[in-house]
Amino acid sequence: MSLPLAVICAVILFVIGQGILNFQNLAEKDVNTTRKGYIQYLLDNRLEYGFSTFWNSKVTTELSNGKIEVAGLEFAQDVHRELLGGER
Repeated sequence: MSLPLAVICAVILFVIGQGILNFQNLAEKDVNTTRKGYIQYLLDNRLEYGFSTFWNSKVTTELSNGKIEVAGLEFAQDVHRELLGGER
């Protein structure tokens, strides 16, 4: 086997190995742990409807198997700051 071909094979094996390791790390990590906590709180207190940011709304509905219906809201940047009490 020539040197360039050996280097190419080594690089390919390295990239595949790193991909497998990254996939294993992502598969072990539950990124919804925080969400599951507040979903359980909402279910325990019989709160079935609400609103949140656009990006969190449907995730909450999905993780609760449709038991909690959340509407997604998206504010303009200035309105969001004003609602939070920040400076204009």
